[in-house]
Amino acid sequence: MNAYKETINLIRSNYSLIFLLGASVGSSFELFKIHFSFRGFDYYTSYERKQLPKDLEKFEMQLKEMDDILKAKFEPKP
Repeated sequence: MNAYKETINLIRSNYSLIFLLGASVGSSFELFKIHFSFRGFDYYTSYERKQLPKDLEKFEMQLKEMDDILKAKFEPKP
């Protein structure tokens, strides 16, 4: 317990150690997300599967907007 308190006090007193600790924890978490899979299911596969319909919807809306712009531009005026 005493070593734990000394470690925490050392980290609190030095901002570069706080940065290194945060960077190492963040990179460890990213590596965990990349390499850990449970029965073929991992974070990025799930993300891509959920993101694809959103991306397609956004692309479809862009195409509709372009179609409306072109229609307004080239439609004959009375």
